[in-house]
Amino acid sequence: MRILLGIATLLIVIPAMAFVMPETFDRLASRGDEVSIEAGATASSGSSTPAPVDRLSSPTTVTASTDGALHTEPTDTNNTVSTPVPADSETQTDPSDESRGAADDGSDTTASSGVVGGVLSGDVCPCSVSGTAVLEGTVDLKGDLMVMGGTLVARPGVVVNGNGFQIMFMEGGRADFQGSQVSTWSENGSRMNLERDIEFRNLRRIMFHGAGASTLKYFTVADSGTPDVLGDYPVHFHLNGNSTRGTIVEGVVVVNGRNHAFVPHGSHGITFKDTIAYTIRGDAYWWDPGQLENDSTDIIYDHALAHTVTPAASGKHRLTGFALRGGQNNIVKDSAAVNIKGGSDCSGFHWPEPAGPNGLDTPPLDGVWQFENNHSSSPDCNGIFVWQNNNEPHTINGFTGSGIDHGAYSNEYQYNNVKIDHLQIQALGWTINNSTVGDVTAQDHHDSAAGKTTTITNTQLKSFTIDNGDGRTPGNYILNNTNITCNDIQYTSTYPGTKITINGTTCK
Repeated sequence: MRILLGIATLLIVIPAMAFVMPETFDRLASRGDEVSIEAGATASSGSSTPAPVDRLSSPTTVTASTDGALHTEPTDTNNTVSTPVPADSETQTDPSDESRGAADDGSDTTASSGVVGGVLSGDVCPCSVSGTAVLEGTVDLKGDLMVMGGTLVARPGVVVNGNGFQIMFMEGGRADFQGSQVSTWSENGSRMNLERDIEFRNLRRIMFHGAGASTLKYFTVADSGTPDVLGDYPVHFHLNGNSTRGTIVEGVVVVNGRNHAFVPHGSHGITFKDTIAYTIRGDAYWWDPGQLENDSTDIIYDHALAHTVTPAASGKHRLTGFALRGGQNNIVKDSAAVNIKGGSDCSGFHWPEPAGPNGLDTPPLDGVWQFENNHSSSPDCNGIFVWQNNNEPHTINGFTGSGIDHGAYSNEYQYNNVKIDHLQIQALGWTINNSTVGDVTAQDHHDSAAGKTTTITNTQLKSFTIDNGDGRTPGNYILNNTNITCNDIQYTSTYPGTKITINGTTCK
């Protein structure tokens, strides 16, 4: 009889609780499904990366508990907001770029609403954060982590397993990731330290779009990016304009980058210092070609390394460590490209075409880089490959490497203090001074180079060969104060009217 009375009482009381205190009742009823994300154990650097999971798993809302930690609870799908990401503008055809995948339209980006700051650890997301959220211990993403106007913090001991999801900073969102300062690389890239005490693994990307200035120091991004998918780059600054000014990327390592490594695309005022891009698929340091909005200004690569770069799906054509694309006031100094594994026209440093805005080699031009004391060595690639036609004053001060292939038709580059094994002359109108050069081959010239002269001064040469017979205009070369005489010139094929002058004397 007592049992029957107890059951009858519960049948009356429980519905009453649900009516009088619906929020409390719902919370208590769902307690069995709640996932605690308080601090977990730190994974070792050798732990394996979990297999990717479905990016469209049920969204969660992250809320602050009374103990200051964060907990995740299932969110009503009707309260879910979709956060589309504008498509990248990599739609132009450029033979130097790999083929692209599907458009980056944000169709697989889902974020929850109503989120505040706290500690993120354990199994988390999909979610959005505002205020300050702190990554702690081991974090396993089960969905996209969106930072909407807040700050995401990481300090030594954090390991984030991305499981194929992304971390995105929008609406002024900032990253404050600061690992312990360590040595990075030296001796032209022959020595590297890839160990960091903050790790991000198997992410679709860390992306900044409409983000604020961030601090990114001494962490590793491993096994990230999506091969041949537009916009899925390990560290990607996407059309931020001036909002990223003051961003520092220092001591950061991208290892096994599946789709480029560092991409400051249409984003200004970012410094990359002591960075390492190691085992990268596609150009390591790169941004989109073409329209003026893609250009980046005030970008600094200071002691940046590209090491072991392999081609993307479309092949090896014009693969490079550093794609020196459009923009103004950009700097690359004390940097190195090593072991670039491309084929035709691959290089450590590449000035691609076109140089000007809107895909035109006409004023106003940009793409002029301050280039100082850089190095490149790859068995089958040139150190520098130039393929531009403009009158901008490009100046290279200090370079060592396997060689330079200089084209396309005419330009006004100036090389000072370079030491290279070989030089291919395809463009006219430029100079080389105070340098040491191995074998020089003067190749075919386009008719737009007519009347232009290439001058080599105060430079030691091993040999000089004329092989421009298939060109469309004569070559004109001046050698002053070199160790080459007219008797040393070798002629393989010569376009009619080609002239070479040595210390004021015209050879045959």
